[in-house]
Amino acid sequence: MKKLVLSALAVASLCGMSNAKDFYGDVDHPVTPLTIAFADPIQMPFNNWKTYGLRFNMFVGNSFSVRGLDLGLVGMTVNDFRGLAVGVANWVEGDMYGIQLAAIGNVVNGYTRALQMSGIINYNQSAFTGMQMSLINFNSAFMGLQFGLLNWNRGVCYGLEIGGVNVNDSELHGWTLGPINYSARLYGTQIGVVNVVPEKGRGLQLGVFNAATEFQGVQIGLLNIIGDGAVPIFPVINANF
Repeated sequence: MKKLVLSALAVASLCGMSNAKDFYGDVDHPVTPLTIAFADPIQMPFNNWKTYGLRFNMFVGNSFSVRGLDLGLVGMTVNDFRGLAVGVANWVEGDMYGIQLAAIGNVVNGYTRALQMSGIINYNQSAFTGMQMSLINFNSAFMGLQFGLLNWNRGVCYGLEIGGVNVNDSELHGWTLGPINYSARLYGTQIGVVNVVPEKGRGLQLGVFNAATEFQGVQIGLLNIIGDGAVPIFPVINANF
């Protein structure tokens, strides 16, 4: 009985502290310094709480938002995450600021400003700023540094890409290095075996095969194609200004 009373007092004390409006300023989503999760919703406290401190996920943990350290198998966040996440998989529905380290993958549906490292995939539905390392890196807009077997960016990109295949559906401002480089529009440098710019570009293409529909700059390779150039096809070196 004594242990039960002490446990009840401890829980009441924690809840009272975490609901203190003057201290946390948020009644709808109370704050806890510690969350321990077995598999959501089997966790203490529940997933409508904010974790400002430490969350430990034995299997799957879920919180409204997290600021601090997140450890365990799968960590999920309904809103934003700020801090360090280490696990098998990390999933954030809102914005993410900090570091994500995952054995399998990191997924963020909001804006990301972070260092992301994973064994298989880094997936960002919105814009990403920072550095990524994984087999597959997928973003909307991108600014920073990428290392991967496949780097795929759907929006405007600024920075350096190093990978087996680099794909930019919009435009790249910077450098892309890898066996296969594809940028719809290029303002910078492509270095690889096959470099392709299907729309327009300005800069340098260095590879075995270089091709661009509209291009201002220099191509160096075994076969060079500039669709709007004075000499559309030329070996070794081709240029258009």
